[in-house]
Amino acid sequence: MFYVRDDATVTLGSASSDQNVLAFRETTQTISNTANYGKVYVKDDENLYFQDGSGNEGEVLNTISASKVITKKLNTTATATIYTDANILLEFQDAATDDIALEILTNPSSEDVHILVSDVGGSLTAYDRVIADGKLDIDTDFGNDDRLDITIFAPSDATYQAYRITLVKSNPTTYTNTPMMAIIELLPTFS
Repeated sequence: MFYVRDDATVTLGSASSDQNVLAFRETTQTISNTANYGKVYVKDDENLYFQDGSGNEGEVLNTISASKVITKKLNTTATATIYTDANILLEFQDAATDDIALEILTNPSSEDVHILVSDVGGSLTAYDRVIADGKLDIDTDFGNDDRLDITIFAPSDATYQAYRITLVKSNPTTYTNTPMMAIIELLPTFS
């Protein structure tokens, strides 16, 4: 059912139905604007678009394939979890030499999780891991003014979460507690 109330509130469907869906037929035509009205429609590229009253058009964010970015600031004077979910645990371990450790918490449906680590000096190191391998020190001396790029994915499991992680550590002579910034990008699954 479709309701338009006196206050212009629009309701689609009912509480007794699980078929509350708004369907848009794809269009191949140029949509003409209407002053003071926004329009939502689907083009033949199968993407959702919004057009404002002046005719400015933009694609509505495609959350099906978009990645999610998480940023986090950490104090590097103590051991801390950088990021964890059902699949991985990434930690900063405060010791004589600051370590970055990674542990696989869930195995992919087949084969291993592939990890590629690139440091500020340009060296690349690759690992293939599963739960049984335990924690892996991917950087045993994450120093001041350092950067580390980490890519994690399961090549044989398209449904396994993929990650692109950047860690940047500052310098204690300028900043209190040597803060570190973590940028964790949760990438869409691939096919």
